[in-house]
Amino acid sequence: MTSKSRAGGLWTSRAVCLFGSALLLAGLVISAVPAAAISIPPSGGNNSGLQAVDETIDGHAHLSSVSCPTSTWCMAGAYGGSVVTYNAGAWGPPTKVFTGLAKDVDGLSCPTTTFCMAISYIGGYSIFSGGKWSKPVASPSGWGVSCPTTSFCLVEEGGFGNIEAWDKGSWSLSFDTEDDPSGAMGQTSGPLSCVPGTANDCAYVDNSDYYTAYTGSWPALNVIPASAGAAGEVSCSEEPLAAVVEDGRAYPYGQSPTCTFVDSTGHAFTLHGSKWTASGKVDKKVFTPNLVAVSCVYARCAAVDQSRHVLYQDLFSGGVSSWSQPFSLGTVGEPTDISCASLAFCVVVTASDNAVVLDPDV
Repeated sequence: MTSKSRAGGLWTSRAVCLFGSALLLAGLVISAVPAAAISIPPSGGNNSGLQAVDETIDGHAHLSSVSCPTSTWCMAGAYGGSVVTYNAGAWGPPTKVFTGLAKDVDGLSCPTTTFCMAISYIGGYSIFSGGKWSKPVASPSGWGVSCPTTSFCLVEEGGFGNIEAWDKGSWSLSFDTEDDPSGAMGQTSGPLSCVPGTANDCAYVDNSDYYTAYTGSWPALNVIPASAGAAGEVSCSEEPLAAVVEDGRAYPYGQSPTCTFVDSTGHAFTLHGSKWTASGKVDKKVFTPNLVAVSCVYARCAAVDQSRHVLYQDLFSGGVSSWSQPFSLGTVGEPTDISCASLAFCVVVTASDNAVVLDPDV
């Protein structure tokens, strides 16, 4: 069993009668399994193929964001205000959400296949529900959105650090940068992330590498140690504190929230409780890799950089994370975002009309 406590507004966790987070016990069967079984992929993985998204806006296409709540369904957003849906292996036609000059899909979050929120720095926000997109509302607008449930979302308003909370259809100011002594400047590619399924485990990272973690309220910003580059993206998930292996599948239990952050210098950092651990420069094949996006499932992450590489983080890492060698995405356009629905399914979108479907389990 586990119990959780909060200290200083950041996560702390206390394990009672638990094995260490990196421990896997082969052949042991437990009578009650509190989480679904998951396969254990090898360290690393490869590109399972390239699928072109037929998305052309004003003679060119630029995909900006993607969100995959399941391994068979994703929504991708584009500069120009359109979205495209991936369903059972095929991409559908583009649907216009934001109209008008420079009204792009700057952020997109889908906790389920029936609910999404799209945010635009110029165009405001729109909600996907009942198979349709709502008429855009001008405010709030912003660069980033994270919806851990269908009734709660956080939006970085206007790209300058204020965070608005959407709770059961009502908006309220959740974090005011003017009230924080450290200040805040947003405008990162993915400044907000919440652990799926809960509205009380979220993190915000600004463009000066300051962060704060949400547990119902926001404490003051703190600097991420050793980070020297501009913020790229942050992704939060639940890390199993221990697991049992049965017939090649892991049964995680004892969950603790964790977040991984990547920056423009190619470095990755992971928040465990209230402590950051640094992985160093994870793509050593290129001089300036610029990690632009990261997505984590069960604390195993996939990150992409501007050199068109994807890298995978080891499962059940515990302390300092170990990252795989870089694998080529094989795309023409530079990656802009990545979303992983499971340990065996991720989608990368690029600043062209390409989406890469990845299977880290291969």
